[in-house]
Amino acid sequence: MWEMLLSVVIVTLVGLATVPVVAGDPPKTYGKLCIANIKIDGTALQMYAADFDDRLPPDRAWMDALVPYVPNRARFHCPKISEAGGVGSYGYAFNSDASSKRLLDLEFQTPLIFDSNVLGKNAVASPRLLPNTPRHEKGNVVGYADGSVGLVSKP
Repeated sequence: MWEMLLSVVIVTLVGLATVPVVAGDPPKTYGKLCIANIKIDGTALQMYAADFDDRLPPDRAWMDALVPYVPNRARFHCPKISEAGGVGSYGYAFNSDASSKRLLDLEFQTPLIFDSNVLGKNAVASPRLLPNTPRHEKGNVVGYADGSVGLVSKP
């Protein structure tokens, strides 16, 4: 019990430390906020796996499964999609190939959560379906199995 509480506190502090102030120039901060969101969601995936015999959640309920590990449900929403009026839109998808798999069986650079044109809750897609036009200034945000997050420009 204490381990889970400590993990939630750590994720919250990491989130607070990585979220820039949105007041100045919002369009340029969307990418940073999205990176922070996907980093927190990726950490939540690792915490979930630690609690469930190293297994990732089922793809059709991945957001629901991560709720206990994510300090703020806004972390499931891409800020650029929300700002564009996407009420009820999320903007992130979970890699359908990773559904219920053991985290340690995946390659380190396996995409798990990423910017997606599939906007619904618990969205599932192939990482090959990143938005054609990068959502953020420097690319689309992708969270990997090793916990890292990167920007990917689609060719």
